[in-house]
Amino acid sequence: MSTNIEFLHADQIGGCVTLISTDTTKICIDFGENLPGSKHKEALEVEGLTSGEVQYDAVFFTHYHGDHLGHLDAIPMDIPVFMGKIGLDIQRRTSGRLKCMQQHHSKLLGRLDSVIPFDAGKAFEFGPFTIMPVVVDHSAFDAYAFRIEAGGSSAFHTGDFRTHGFRGGRLPKVIDKYVGRVDCVVCEATNVVRPEAGVLTEHELQQEMLGNFKSHKYSVVFLSSTNIDRVFALYHAALKAGRRFLVDRHQK
Repeated sequence: MSTNIEFLHADQIGGCVTLISTDTTKICIDFGENLPGSKHKEALEVEGLTSGEVQYDAVFFTHYHGDHLGHLDAIPMDIPVFMGKIGLDIQRRTSGRLKCMQQHHSKLLGRLDSVIPFDAGKAFEFGPFTIMPVVVDHSAFDAYAFRIEAGGSSAFHTGDFRTHGFRGGRLPKVIDKYVGRVDCVVCEATNVVRPEAGVLTEHELQQEMLGNFKSHKYSVVFLSSTNIDRVFALYHAALKAGRRFLVDRHQK
């Protein structure tokens, strides 16, 4: 049994879609929106997934960022969709908050009701595929990579990951334990194509904000409410600086 992997929009950051198929089963990893400024302006159509007769058997999402999850609502209801438990809950709350401002989130909310949650570190079978969800450190909480095996072939789909977060240093041990050797790696490459990009670690950022909180009685920080590691870092910085830490109801 042969296994094939196809990447869509592999020439850009965002709009993430990976198609994997065997002789009998087709699955998709992520189905994301293009980022602003993308060269691809047309709506994404995949024969057998969003157009024509249904040929795909399932879609698996690595995390809830829009460039990975944004076109979830385009997936037909009779195709099962899988996502991590906590990430699913976060996206439900986010879309529930934003639905009155963006109709897109109202559609997403309806599709999220049928999403099937999976557990971190627990492999499961889907047709000829064995799929191992592996937690990775990312600015989206409950983000996953997947070890995927079928027909004697194996692949590691990294999703989005980072090594500069609080949990990022554990990545090599996590890969050794849950992934091992594979035949193919599908790797997110945001900073591979931006070698000049400078990155502060979350700890360095926390220390910088600690200094700001000590120097100023009042500080206002704008950040994504779903970047829970960042909220965590700021909370502890405020605590060390002796400042009260206030968040809105959605963040709480």
